[in-house]
Amino acid sequence: MENKNEPLSLTALIPIIRELTAKGEEFELKPHGRSMLPTIKEGRDTVLFCRAEPPYTRGDLLLFCRDDGTPVLHRLVDFTPEGKLVMRGDAQFFIETIDESQVVAAVKRYFRGKREIRTDAPSTRRRTRWLLATYPIRVRWFSLKNKVKRVFKR
Repeated sequence: MENKNEPLSLTALIPIIRELTAKGEEFELKPHGRSMLPTIKEGRDTVLFCRAEPPYTRGDLLLFCRDDGTPVLHRLVDFTPEGKLVMRGDAQFFIETIDESQVVAAVKRYFRGKREIRTDAPSTRRRTRWLLATYPIRVRWFSLKNKVKRVFKR
């Protein structure tokens, strides 16, 4: 017997998100996972998905479905010469390349408690530029940090 109190998975919500955002409505969701730390934190933040409208720009937060149907919220970090979107979580060091057709929705604002954070606000755009610019340094830093941890675990 199905538990009626169990929340729907994000995969099950994708058709609803597509339908609502296509009508110009927003869809509120508390995200799960750690891939977007420190920008979005599970249990603390609430995101509002809206219609994703090209042209996209570097730094956009986009909800997309992977080829296997798994929904993911990551940041647009670049474009391929063929026009595909290069996506990466803020706390991750690998990229995914997707087609525009895989994009479900965009995040234009999110809430940290009662405080609204707009992705187009100058302070948020500065922070996004900093995250994108410091990526190579952060990769090296975390790699070094992990090597040091392994040495001292022995």
